[in-house]
Amino acid sequence: MANHWKSAAPYAVNRYASRTRRRSAGTHPPCPRPARWYGNESSFDPKLEIIVYRILHELVTNALKHAKAKSVLVQIVREPDSIALTVSDNGNGVELCLEIKRKYPQVKILMLTSYGELATITLALDAGADGYVLKNSMPEEVLEGIRIVAEGGRFLCDRICRSFDTVRSYRKALYIKLNAHSTRELISKAVEAGLA
Repeated sequence: MANHWKSAAPYAVNRYASRTRRRSAGTHPPCPRPARWYGNESSFDPKLEIIVYRILHELVTNALKHAKAKSVLVQIVREPDSIALTVSDNGNGVELCLEIKRKYPQVKILMLTSYGELATITLALDAGADGYVLKNSMPEEVLEGIRIVAEGGRFLCDRICRSFDTVRSYRKALYIKLNAHSTRELISKAVEAGLA
């Protein structure tokens, strides 16, 4: 069972590519290049290897199959008391969210991503995401988000809430400054004043 975690990503990539080529050649994205491994070659405890292998296999398969990623980068950081798995891909999580919510509306979705732009966050929430957490959030905040979403609530990490509050405050100040009473009137007056 030595180093099964190292074969998870290439196995998932190759398995997905061979299955999709057989079903309908040419309609799926090309198979990414085989995985390359860097760093320490140490192995995990055998039980932990199986867990890491299964998680990696699921992460890579989901990125390729559901988010339609064309490239996937998996990073494993092993500390004496923890393991951090980070998956970066060029797939579309918002489309995946829409697809999941359409097929399984009862499923709860907490987006964990590095994309903190308000437009992206708004798209994800409009697509049905129940929560949105940035990858650089504290672990306690991520766990709080998981708990709240699992219990049926909605969750935004603190940094995103502050961003939305800033936008709301700015918009409110513009309404007052331009004496606008609707979004259409605000936009029209902002254009007239040379602010937009």
